[in-house]
Amino acid sequence: VRRAIEEGVDPVKAIQMVTINAAEHFKVDDLFGSISPGHIADVVLLSDLEKVKVDTVLVDGVIAVSGGALKIDIRRTEYPREAKETVKIHKVLDQRDFQIKAKIREGRVKAHVIGVVDESWKTKHLIEEVDVVDGNVIADPSQDLALVAVIERHRATGNIGKGLLKGFGLREGAIASTIAHDSHNLIVLGMNPIDMAIAANEIVKIKGGIVAVAEREVLGKVELPIAGLISDQPIEVVSKKVRHLDEVLREMGCRLKAAFMVLSFISLSVLPELRITDKGLVDSVRFRLIDIFV
Repeated sequence: VRRAIEEGVDPVKAIQMVTINAAEHFKVDDLFGSISPGHIADVVLLSDLEKVKVDTVLVDGVIAVSGGALKIDIRRTEYPREAKETVKIHKVLDQRDFQIKAKIREGRVKAHVIGVVDESWKTKHLIEEVDVVDGNVIADPSQDLALVAVIERHRATGNIGKGLLKGFGLREGAIASTIAHDSHNLIVLGMNPIDMAIAANEIVKIKGGIVAVAEREVLGKVELPIAGLISDQPIEVVSKKVRHLDEVLREMGCRLKAAFMVLSFISLSVLPELRITDKGLVDSVRFRLIDIFV
């Protein structure tokens, strides 16, 4: 709300956008979205409307904040052991798990390639000529072409889907993450299979999160041990690690404004046009699995 007002939106309109408008959109305005008889609402009182300066907060009828100060104790959530043991990989991964074998020894072949779009969940279904060296498809920074893999991580099935991705901007190294909508398997993007394996194994070691690797060295990571999605560290610590990881990614060549968001949607197979899961490439326009090669 504060940011919207800073960008010129009328304060009342900005508040309307996040209250009654949202409730009406999801058709729950009979219960939520306004402070009125018969409705459910927590209440935020402001001392300055345009600056959205919070003075008092009521939650479930209890004053949680008064005069800008917290008035209640917030208990630390204790998560069960099984919530912290969700990265289950069938073995220690190595470079062979990320190599894409071609039908030729040397040369060029046509392949289906995922084309990313910055600040968007959309992808493009591209057909590109790619290089084959020693029987393996290789990443090519001159074409902004990277290797990508999705590893099933909930039941240790051993499923690994492999593919190619264009537009992420990496010149070196690899990045791995357990934030991969909606199945949240382990997704790895990289310029060489060795760094990809190191990044993936580091993810297993920290029980989920995001890891960046270059020249066989872990350069940055954000641990997300709760379901591979949530941190158990203070927000100040997590924020610092995320900023560092973003800086590392830029040093590795990525210029996307929303790199982590783009990466997290690459495996969401219900969205067009081309995706990748632990079963392989998915043509989500034609609703079918397809081979890497044309």
